Amino acid sequence: MAAVEKDCYTAIMANKNKQTLRPSHPAVERARKVSSLMDAAFTIPVIRKKIGLDPLLGLLPVGGDVISAMIATYLLWVALELRLPRPVIARMGLNIAIDLLVGAIPVVGDIADAMWKSNQMNFKLLEAAYQKHGVGPKYEKDGLPTIDVMVEPLRG
Repeated sequence: MAAVEKDCYTAIMANKNKQTLRPSHPAVERARKVSSLMDAAFTIPVIRKKIGLDPLLGLLPVGGDVISAMIATYLLWVALELRLPRPVIARMGLNIAIDLLVGAIPVVGDIADAMWKSNQMNFKLLEAAYQKHGVGPKYEKDGLPTIDVMVEPLRG
């Protein structure tokens, strides 16, 4: 129900701003699910705060934050796959790096992981860039993603 309300809100705001929404790309939808799982999968009943797997994995010393960063890199992969602009990709990478470095600090990092939701920030960046730019050129050849999907956005 909440997803339907969010989609309706997005559509209303888009019409209000005279924008047309692009049809959702399957990779964007998968990225939405990953970001929700990592940052807002569970609600703590007493304080009504949503947390995901990210702060729970952060409780594992060092390895948990590395695993969390590896999962967060999926959103970065989707941005590369969609050939989104380099500044968006760079910002997403910076968010992942900050989450990894701060999360590695004992106790403080665990609290920061629960409060600072880098995966949801990255998804918002990804979705906004996709809505604005769509899929970049040379995304597909004969229906299959091309190898330059990874390499070319990184070139200067």
